[in-house]
Order: sequence, then structure tokens, then C-alpha cells
Amino acid sequence: MVKIYNLIYLLAFSSFLMISCNYRENNLTRDEIETIEKEVLAEFAKFESSLSNGDLETISKYYSEDPRFFWVENGSIAYPSGEAARSSIKSFYPSLKSMEFNSLDKKVTPINDSNVMFYVEYEQVLVFSSDQKIDINGAMTILMKKENEEWKFIIGHSSGKNENQNQSE
Repeated sequence: MVKIYNLIYLLAFSSFLMISCNYRENNLTRDEIETIEKEVLAEFAKFESSLSNGDLETISKYYSEDPRFFWVENGSIAYPSGEAARSSIKSFYPSLKSMEFNSLDKKVTPINDSNVMFYVEYEQVLVFSSDQKIDINGAMTILMKKENEEWKFIIGHSSGKNENQNQSE
């Protein structure tokens, strides 16, 4: 049953992305695609480093002010706006002693010169002030939009299996 809901969500999410990006045929050259891929990977490397270093100012800049912004976590809208994401992150970090975020597999798919789909698998270790440790293995799919020469998150989805909890399908 869960797999059917995931398939329906994926189809709806894909349709929304095509409509919201004003999708047009990708007429990018191979060089343009490679440049975009390098830019996005470099930008995400900064985001990843900022997560592990607790650099809230840098982390916050990645969540777009675009009114279409939203972020889904494990099937529910967690952040209906960039401001909600920034606020949540700023209130969450003080409860942490440390965080380590490592990306594994990354895929950049340019839609056009200012929109990309970005997929990343990750491992994350959260250590709270109480010394409770949570290991998360997950994946994110992010629609990124180039704003003022920087790649920002406009729509995202993350899901992961919490290794400290039993989960069933």
C-alpha cells in the first residue's frame, strides 16, 4: 500500500515540476550542461560543509524566497516556505552537539539554464546535547533555481530510514 502512495506522489510531484518550471525542451550544449553540473555540485558541497560546521547563515541562504517553495520530509510538507525552513533550522541547531552530513551518490539533471533537478543520497549523524546519537541514511530530490548567480532550493523532498527506530513497509 505504501508503495502505491509513493508512486502516486512521485507522479504528482513530477507533473508539478514540469508545470512549475515552465518546462521547455532542453537545448543546452554539452559544455553548458557540464558547467551547470559543476556549479550545482560546488554549491551543494558548500551546503554540505555548512551543515556539518553548523554555519546557519550559509545554510539559510539556500532556501529560496520564491513563493512556490516547499519542502517535503517523509511524505509530509515539513516547510511550506523558505522562511519556515530557515526558522526551523535556526531553532533546531542549538539542541545539537554535532552533526555530520556526507553525500554519497549525486546526480544533476539540468532542465534549462536556470533550473535543475538534483538527487543526492546521504548519511547523516546527529549528536544531541544529551549525547543521544541518531544515524540517518536517506535521499533528497531538489528542484534548484538559479537566483542572482547562486543555486537555491525551491522544492525539495527528503526521506530517510532512522536506524534507531523500527520501520515497516
